[in-house]
Amino acid sequence: MFALSFFLTAYAAGRILSDRAYAANPNQEPALCRFGVCGNDFLIPIASQSLLGGTRAALQAAALGFREALRRDPASPFRWCDLAEAFQELGEAASARYCMARAIERGPHSPYVLLRAGNLDLELGETQEALRRLARVLEIVPDYDPVIFASYARFVGSAREVLREGIPNNRRAAQSYFRYLLRDGGESDLQLAWDWLSARSFTDVALAGEYADVLLKRRNYESAARVWRSQFEGGMPQQTQSDRAFNGDFERDFTGCRLDWRIEPAKGAQAALDRTVSYSGARSLRIRFDGTENVDYRHVFEAVPLKPGRYRLQAYVRTEDLTTDEGIGLRIVDPQSPARLDVSTPSVTGTSDWKKVEAVVNVPGYIGLAELQVVRRPSMKFDNLIAGAAWVDAVALLPEGRPALAQGR
Repeated sequence: MFALSFFLTAYAAGRILSDRAYAANPNQEPALCRFGVCGNDFLIPIASQSLLGGTRAALQAAALGFREALRRDPASPFRWCDLAEAFQELGEAASARYCMARAIERGPHSPYVLLRAGNLDLELGETQEALRRLARVLEIVPDYDPVIFASYARFVGSAREVLREGIPNNRRAAQSYFRYLLRDGGESDLQLAWDWLSARSFTDVALAGEYADVLLKRRNYESAARVWRSQFEGGMPQQTQSDRAFNGDFERDFTGCRLDWRIEPAKGAQAALDRTVSYSGARSLRIRFDGTENVDYRHVFEAVPLKPGRYRLQAYVRTEDLTTDEGIGLRIVDPQSPARLDVSTPSVTGTSDWKKVEAVVNVPGYIGLAELQVVRRPSMKFDNLIAGAAWVDAVALLPEGRPALAQGR
């Protein structure tokens, strides 16, 4: 027991000596290594630093360091990867391929090994093999998505080729790649990727909303509307394809997309979906006013792509003890230039069962993106603090000449 304790103490002291000595003079490390007290913690970082040196002498030093690390740990796939990358930087492609093949033999299911192998393939111009390996990494883990997609952008470029070989048949990975393209991709690549995802049923409402928002920022309004509505085809019983308003019956929870309704806080008013009152379907929009403010209300709204033409804006409004001379109505406006377009329906106040409100909307020229609002204008009277409640349902913005929407009760 005494002998074992002495040996362990001596070994630990030797290891500390090795670390300190190697830090000051790396040339001493091989001599100490012969006694089994190698400073491995220093060997890899120094070789890695040499790999970044750029000169041939630095690259050769890196290769020597990685070769020594591999000699000490020949079963490690990571040490084989290190040496492969050093050979690649030296321009010794055959040696690089050999070492990486050995790395894959020892870590065939390691995402990190496959990532390094795929990147080496890209560096060596072996694109198809790289895409196959990197697709496997994307399938296994999400950790390296940004690194892989950046490599695709640098070495592959074509989204068509990436989708053909480099993206697995996996919803998570496919959506991750599409979100990468949303940041920097061109419209043709985005459309190509969107069609690829759609064909595999990998799209969803959240992704469509992100895509639509990007298209709106690029002023591609009709494409944004088409992408957004494609997620709801066959599930919009209160709407037709010609209706420019979305979710006008409030049957769907709001998604946050600009082409869907959004509710912003307003002092003196509170808006929410009401599942107990409706004109058609199962719910409506309810707004309660607490009687403390002369509210200039426009806090429930959605963006609406509009082409030139004549439309009819309509909705059904119900009120309960809604005070003041200004009640609830609908408004369609060009937020950039209200002088070009600003049309409102009559408002409803007091207490009223469901009442239809409507207005004709003439869009004489290109608007692009209008805003559809639920509004209450401020009252000019002395008694102007609004209280009570209002419900809105069956909102529609239809081209003139189209049949009206199905009636509720």
